[in-house]
Amino acid sequence: MSLLLRSDITVTLTAANGLHHYYADTVDPYFEGNGGGNNALSRFAERNPIYRIGPLGAGVGLNYKISNALKLDLGYLSNTANNPEDDNGVFNGNYSGLAQLVFETNRFKVGFTYIHAYDNGGNNAPRFAMGGTGTGLANLNPATLAAATTGGLTQAQLSRPVSSNSYGLEASFQLTPQFVLNGWVGKTDARLIGLGAADIWNFALGLALPDFGKKGNLLGIIAGAEPTLRGLNVPGPENFERDFAYHIEGFYKYQMINNISITPGIIWLTSPNQNRDDDDIIIGTIRTTFTF
Repeated sequence: MSLLLRSDITVTLTAANGLHHYYADTVDPYFEGNGGGNNALSRFAERNPIYRIGPLGAGVGLNYKISNALKLDLGYLSNTANNPEDDNGVFNGNYSGLAQLVFETNRFKVGFTYIHAYDNGGNNAPRFAMGGTGTGLANLNPATLAAATTGGLTQAQLSRPVSSNSYGLEASFQLTPQFVLNGWVGKTDARLIGLGAADIWNFALGLALPDFGKKGNLLGIIAGAEPTLRGLNVPGPENFERDFAYHIEGFYKYQMINNISITPGIIWLTSPNQNRDDDDIIIGTIRTTFTF
């Protein structure tokens, strides 16, 4: 639920399953689809993955228009807000907080994003989920990390609380109304509390051609690296590859009528599991979207 407090301030309240990109500007106007079956085919191609760091939870987001060219986004989410037990609640359980400045002119937009998150490591699921994208190592999956370390660390030892700081730079440049470049870089410093630290990177560059062929159509091409673990500092020697997990995607959304579109496309993944020796993965797809 969004509330317009003043002409320059909007507040978004989320009771459950909230994410930061529901209220914050992802600076990706033609690839962003809010997970609703529009624009880009994959979750990675929609936006910088750091916007999905943290729990699906309850919280609040604020958008403050400082001036015509400058905007501030702030937000906080927690999926333990309704649990009064120890190490839970709004501030003591899993949470993530976002602060972002967005500068915009007629044809250019740039965003500077910071997200701090905490996961209490309550089970053996990935302790630090990059929003459903990236390698198992980048998601700090305890089982995957155990296989990547040769110092005798077990899955149980690696399933521990994680505190992270993520930094993003996003930009979009509209050369003409029908030719738009966009891209981002994201870096995450994650601390496996009581054990060590991890360094995670992702980036992408995209080209969007809106109204390609006819009004409402969209041709999009994007290439980049999904979240990849580039550094790991834990006890004992390491045994994993650091190759970037590249993601190349092309799609063409054809707007048949106002409420029906068809989007064929292809996704090419190189260096799966951040290992260039692994076979490439090619995914062909066609999506039909009904909008009501």
